[in-house]
Amino acid sequence: MRALLTSLALSIAAASAAAAQPAEQPASPASAEELSPLFCTVTSAQLCSGESCSRAETFGQVKLPAQVLIHFGQKIIASTNADGFPHVTSIASLAEAGGDFILQGVDGPSGWMIHLGSADPKMTFTVASNDAVLTGIGACKKPPE
Repeated sequence: MRALLTSLALSIAAASAAAAQPAEQPASPASAEELSPLFCTVTSAQLCSGESCSRAETFGQVKLPAQVLIHFGQKIIASTNADGFPHVTSIASLAEAGGDFILQGVDGPSGWMIHLGSADPKMTFTVASNDAVLTGIGACKKPPE
């Protein structure tokens, strides 16, 4: 299970799945291609399973801080796994609500969600399976031009 969450956490994985429609449909961004890519760093994490949660020193198997690239135009999220190899996955759903961005996806038996602040660099990221939840907090920035 930890290995699966590791893969998901590192890639914030999505293998093209339809997201459930909320009661109030959020507005779609004008165009994902218009949004700049973001470099994100997960700085702290919690792993919960059963009835307990504990602070994680790693995000999956990668020691914190863990780094992720979000590329809106290509609808991908990229990172590096614990062995140093690239991991790229698709963004299945992208919405804008309250000025923030919500990205969702599915990888194997687990789903993930990223919530990005548009007015500040804050981000949260959650991966859930049927027996565990991994939640990370961090920040994103635009790459230098």
